This record gives sequence, C-alpha cells and structure tokens, in this order.
Amino acid sequence: ARLHTAHSHLAKYWLQLVLVVMATFSCTSRVVDHRHHAMDVVVGAAIGIVIGMLSAGWMVFPEYDECDRGKHEKTGKQKRPSKIGLISSDFVLGAEVDSERELKEVSPN
Repeated sequence: ARLHTAHSHLAKYWLQLVLVVMATFSCTSRVVDHRHHAMDVVVGAAIGIVIGMLSAGWMVFPEYDECDRGKHEKTGKQKRPSKIGLISSDFVLGAEVDSERELKEVSPN
C-alpha cells in the first residue's frame, strides 16, 4: 500500500527517517552490548539493503498525474441493492411501513 500524502508532503520522509534511526539505534546497541561483532551488523545491513532494493525494483507502482489524483474510479462489479429487508427509520414499536406491507400482500414469500 502506498502512503498518500494529501495533508503533508513530508510524511513519507519523516516515516523513512524514523525507520532509519530505529535501524541505526538497533545496530549500535547490538555492537555496544557485545551481542554482535561490527562486521555482523555491516553484513546484515548490506543484505537488508540489497533485499529492499530488489523488492522495490520488482514492485509495479501506478503512475499518477497530479491533476488526475482523486479522479480514479474503482473498476469491477457494480453493487446491487440488498435483498435483505432492513429496519427503516419509520419503524416504531413493531409497526410495519406501508410499502413493506404492500410488498407482503403482493408476494406472500
């Protein structure tokens, strides 16, 4: 899913910055706490960067023009009206709406 920035043009950059800072903090804390060697962290970061670049390269993003944004309509099946009889706002203490009563008289199903 894409991050749509209708309200802020900097939102995606702030999100990227937060994720990079979290990754950097995690890497440095692993080395400082003597959980990993520095080369382990560097190789892990390189593997992560390569996988991320390959994944981003294989993704297909639709191209939007600035003037077309918000004008795209959903394609697919059109919704049909529901066949379930819903409670209307005229429903009061068990009384039926006149139109529903007429429908029941016409078709006894």
